Amino acid sequence: MPKTAYSQRFKRELDPEQLLSLLGYDLKSDPDLKNLSGELRDEIHRDLLCPECGVSGGVIVSRSKSTKSNKALRQPHFRFLAGDNNSAHHPLCDHYDDSSIKSKKEQLIDFGNDRSFETRIIRELVAKGIEQKIISQQTIRDMRQWFFDTKIRHQFTMDVSQDSLQWIFKISGLFSHRGIPFKPIHAELPNFDWRHAAILQFVEENRHLINIVRDRWWGYDKKIEKRALKFVEQTQGKTVFDVTKLEKQYKKTIELACFMVRNLRLFERNQYFAEQDLRLGITTGVVSAFVALLLYITDWDVDAAISKLVAIVQAPTPTDMNAGNVIGLNPFHDFAVWANIMKAREVAQHSFNGFDYEAQIETIEQRLKKQYDEWKTAKS
Repeated sequence: MPKTAYSQRFKRELDPEQLLSLLGYDLKSDPDLKNLSGELRDEIHRDLLCPECGVSGGVIVSRSKSTKSNKALRQPHFRFLAGDNNSAHHPLCDHYDDSSIKSKKEQLIDFGNDRSFETRIIRELVAKGIEQKIISQQTIRDMRQWFFDTKIRHQFTMDVSQDSLQWIFKISGLFSHRGIPFKPIHAELPNFDWRHAAILQFVEENRHLINIVRDRWWGYDKKIEKRALKFVEQTQGKTVFDVTKLEKQYKKTIELACFMVRNLRLFERNQYFAEQDLRLGITTGVVSAFVALLLYITDWDVDAAISKLVAIVQAPTPTDMNAGNVIGLNPFHDFAVWANIMKAREVAQHSFNGFDYEAQIETIEQRLKKQYDEWKTAKS
């Protein structure tokens, strides 16, 4: 359920309160929308578009309240429904399924309600940029449309299994695994490590797959593995987006986001961890969203985007902070997670021995022991 919708009439993205205010309706005096006329509802229905996929026919939904405390449980929002009362959004739209695996709190940034320090700073920068005509509500919408169109062009049906994904994360830790190749005489040593020898042999036999993993591997973090496993489970057989098609744009966004975080002192915490979170796509989505917008309007030229950033930072305090009161989409949310899923998909297409790592190690260990027994027998 989108918190905002794009108004064709006002040519900007609005939340329910802003839209109704512009239409001359006081939401505060009628928070349950009991007096909203059918004519005005029809006008809203014809006007609104989904801010991401562009589907038309939005309806405004009143807040919901607790029957016990009478407190609001959910603020007014929008819905875009098809004739059968199902979602009218495109399946790749982030608003398609309210139970989507993508956390709206992480992916969508509410500049009006989020009071974190970095969000307040970015909100001011957005307001400055709009006032200085460096960016606009239309460029924000254009960027969203560009990202959505890219999704549509590069979609596939999820066919990565959890087993293959866990296997990939396992072998990703073997990049630098080196040692002396097994020879039967090694087992004459009293404390010979059979498992280590088996792992070395596994690495040797799967070097081609490990090299594929190593090429553009997006790093390991327990959070990434956990989310990746969850994502492949919940999207199995569904249409998803190949995020690696935006690899160049992602790298530039992270590069500029780290530059901005460091030089605007956006975080009081350790700079290293702030940049690490940016690279993993775990937090600081508001920064990535703003930086992606600067890069988008400069055709992904980092130097040109920095010039825009400097101009915005040096601009006077905006007269209207609400100019930046939109919900910003972080287009690279969970990029590292999805990129690793895509890497698992690539490797799985070249693996023909299954994905049970422990069973594979055990098989190799038994094979090495057999070689030793045969060598021992021949020696005697």
